[in-house]
Amino acid sequence: MVVTLSDESRQHLVTFLEEHPVETLNVYQESLGWIYDTDARPMNFLISPDGVLLDCTEMPGDGTYGAFADWVDEHLKT
Repeated sequence: MVVTLSDESRQHLVTFLEEHPVETLNVYQESLGWIYDTDARPMNFLISPDGVLLDCTEMPGDGTYGAFADWVDEHLKT
């Protein structure tokens, strides 16, 4: 499972997801200062079927959907 966590406005997230549908669990939190100190959004968490955190990253690679898919695919191979 991929969980994306962002503090961007709800409307911004809704618009983005309408334009770029993804099959992730998208979580909004008004303040994320407790989790990381970066301007990159969203933060992505990859969780195994048994609930183990496998990896987390800001938008990987060059920030494109392809780079994001490659990040996920890399973990599916293991």
